[in-house]
Formats: sequence, C-alpha cells, structure tokens
Amino acid sequence: MATEIWGNNKWIFPQQLKTKGKPPLQPAAGSYKKSTHDSRPDLINDPEYIIDFKHVYHFAYSNHDNEVEREMAGGRAANGDVDANGKVYQYYGAAELRGVGANGSWSANRGYPANNPFLQPTLTLYAPISDAVNDAERCIPQYWPTPGLGGTPGDQQHKQAIEKLVRKFTNVTVKWDFALVGGSNGSLMLEPGYAYVLKAKFELSAVLSINKWTLYKSLEGFSTKLASTSVEKVSLDYFSRHKAIVHYIIEFEPEAHNQIKKQNYMIDSLVADLAAVTAVLGLAHYMVFLWQWLTGSSKRYEAVMRSKLTTK
Repeated sequence: MATEIWGNNKWIFPQQLKTKGKPPLQPAAGSYKKSTHDSRPDLINDPEYIIDFKHVYHFAYSNHDNEVEREMAGGRAANGDVDANGKVYQYYGAAELRGVGANGSWSANRGYPANNPFLQPTLTLYAPISDAVNDAERCIPQYWPTPGLGGTPGDQQHKQAIEKLVRKFTNVTVKWDFALVGGSNGSLMLEPGYAYVLKAKFELSAVLSINKWTLYKSLEGFSTKLASTSVEKVSLDYFSRHKAIVHYIIEFEPEAHNQIKKQNYMIDSLVADLAAVTAVLGLAHYMVFLWQWLTGSSKRYEAVMRSKLTTK
C-alpha cells in the first residue's frame, strides 16, 4: 500500500511531514508527492480560513475482490477445500492480496489474511514559536511604537517579549469519533473505494487588554476553542476502487470576536465625570445668579455689605 499527501493551499508542507516522522499509517512501500496546486497566488496575502488536504492510500485490492472472496468462501467446506495436490485452501486470493498478520502470529501461521488497516488520526493546532516571532517582527512597521513589549523591533529584548506572548497560545488537539463509519476506540478502519471526510472547526481570537490611563490596546493572549467536529464516509467511483482517501478540512471561524479586558472605571470615564460635575456646578452658579437678579436679592445683599463696610 502506497501513500500520497495532497494539499490545496499554503498551509500544507508534505516534505516537512515526511521529515518530522512517520505518516499515521506506515505504508509497505510508497512515496510522498507534493501537489503542484498547494498554494494560491491570488490569495497569498489574504487570511485563509480553511486548511484542506488529503492522504491518499493505494491498496492492492478492492471491495470487488473481497466480494469474490466471500462468494467463493460460501461454497467451500468448513475445513477448507483441497486441490489435486492435496493442498488445503481456507482462503483464495485474500491472503495474497491483503497479506497475513505479524510474522509468527497464530493467524499468520495458519495463512489467515490480515484485517483492513486502521488509522488513528489526530490533529493538533499549535503556534510554531520561531516562525510566529519572525512573522510578528516583519509585520511591525518601522518606528511603530510597541508599548508593553519593551525594546525596539529587531532587538533581542523585543523578540523575547513576543516569544513570551506567543507561548501563551494553548494547543488544541482534535480527536474524531469514528463509531458511525466503522471505526472504534478512536481508530478509523480504511476500506478501499471510500473517502473519509474529517472536519474540524476552530474559533481563534485574540485576548486584548485596555490600559486604564492611556486607553492603549495590547495583546494579552489568545482564545482557542474547538467548535465542532464531524466524520463522513463517501463512496468513490469505479476507477478509484483501489484507493482510500482521508480528507481533512480544518476551518477557522471568520466571525470569531476578540475578547477585550478593561477596568470598570477608565480614564475616559473619569474625564467624562469631571466634565459633568463642572457643567452641573456651572449651571448651578448661573441659576443662582439668575434667581438673585430676578428677585433683586443681589442688590439688597450688596447694600447690606456696603453698609457694613461703611460702618466699620
């Protein structure tokens, strides 16, 4: 069984998957092929909200072969058939096409064919530290202020501050439930002639904080949430009967809202309250002055004060 990896956007780098470790299901013989359509130049500068890639497994048999095996087994004796040379056959082509179990095992010694392979796919969303720091450094415009980080863009102190921030990113691991498509215990049984569509949707947003004195917003951390997962099994056409395709579709919610932390009482609230108090005091002063002018009390008050000063 051979394996291919195909991706349709710039998120996927099969050559890195090959060097990092073995694929989820180690093929008996095969190679990794990188699609010529793994990037989209027209969207190279826009955010991509979908990671879409496939693992294609090539089998030496198909379900049509399995059906022939079942039909032939239906007419044989319970203890197997014997040919003209006296050789007993419990199975016909299955052991040749699918192979047998592990060397030395009970089933292998009796020539029983191997089961269909099982896959245990998991996916982890994480932030690569060095790449994230370098991208952040390149994105900051020259001379752009970065309060709260310390240093200036490009120096070691600034990079260490960004790295400390990136490390707050919480990894999220996805595990699918394969019970409805013939799997069990977190494992997916691969059958030739079928595609398995594994979907996962994330909500990724920034956690911002507002300084109560300067009202400057700064990035404090990240919020990561696995919103939903689903698994679907789809039949392939006749010409793909020897393939099993595991199709991963990872989506990011484009409408996810950032979280903003702020004090209950900010500098702008203080300024607004002071302005309101000043306005009330000014209005009160004007109303007192107007009342005194209408009633003439201000003139009587001036006369009283003048008489007291004259008496002294």
